Amino acid sequence: MRQLLSREKGSQKILSFTQRDCDRVQWKKTLDTKCPGNVFFVYKRENKKGQLEVTLLYTASEDGLNDVIQVTVNRLRCSVATMQEQEQFKALLYLKATILEGNKSESYWKSDRFEPTISARWDPNASTVKLTVFKANLPKVSIYFSLGCKNKMAKKEILGKASIDEKSASAESWNECLRNPGIPKTFWINFE
Repeated sequence: MRQLLSREKGSQKILSFTQRDCDRVQWKKTLDTKCPGNVFFVYKRENKKGQLEVTLLYTASEDGLNDVIQVTVNRLRCSVATMQEQEQFKALLYLKATILEGNKSESYWKSDRFEPTISARWDPNASTVKLTVFKANLPKVSIYFSLGCKNKMAKKEILGKASIDEKSASAESWNECLRNPGIPKTFWINFE
């Protein structure tokens, strides 16, 4: 059990949390500007629609004609309120990862259907999507993720979507992965 010191309007409050709590929420370590040398933590709120942990790997070929982009879906997490919203559809959920080249779907992975939950995990060997691409076409490549369900009338409902490319919120991770071929990059993306 760890303890965290929190200040609210001059008073101090000790917050207790476990290592599991630390893994579920994102804490940002910052320095106190008013009292140099003091360190405090700021809670970074989770996205309302949930988050997805992915591993991105870019492998460059010698000739630039057989470069490989590989995406692995590791796990999904969301808040209890989001899970309750998903339960209102009374349908099983699925997650789909698609690699697009020039806005055309080239390869995809779709999970088995699962009950609404606050946390789901997939086997990395089974949840991997690969695409062989020319190095010159890398700016046209994007990765799209969608969390959806089919209701009783067989209508698809998209509950969350996210993308990775050079113009998305994850552009920094995307560019870092392209700069360092052969090194996998694991990060969280937020559903919109």
